[in-house]
Amino acid sequence: MSVFEIVIPGFKVFRVAPDSVAALAFLCERCDAFFQMLENRPGNYEAATGILNDLAPGKGLDSKHLFLVELDGRPVGVIDMTKDFPGKGQWYIALLLIDPDYRAQGLGRKIFKSAQGAIHDAGGIELQLCVQQQNPRAKRFWETQGFHSIGEAIQPLPLIENRVWKMKKLLGSV
Repeated sequence: MSVFEIVIPGFKVFRVAPDSVAALAFLCERCDAFFQMLENRPGNYEAATGILNDLAPGKGLDSKHLFLVELDGRPVGVIDMTKDFPGKGQWYIALLLIDPDYRAQGLGRKIFKSAQGAIHDAGGIELQLCVQQQNPRAKRFWETQGFHSIGEAIQPLPLIENRVWKMKKLLGSV
């Protein structure tokens, strides 16, 4: 079995493990407005451990692919994906989060394109995600990456309930 990895020239990309949760917490703190808007809670160490430990229903750690992206030793982005969820060959993108100082500069696109290529190479056939309706900018981003809306749903969270757009993208040749 090949190793699943993401490579972005000029950036250090590594899997988030319990011993690197402090770096993820730094990024969560930098993205506090995101957590306040979407989850009604601060972006902090607790949010980072939640991202690290959150698993899709019926999935184990072997299906979770959580990568932190650093530039010059500073965490600037994270992507959290689950293999074979909701079904075989499908990958669910639970989170793509970029430091506010690095948004609208192409970093999100670079992270996604690298992840998409790795997923395709690993036999993935479809990508799915959801976007909270209070974040239309994120919906536009995903549409520019080839995703389309397949419906709406309610996302119940501990402190808030969000309306979300469910989106997907079929992978052909990447």
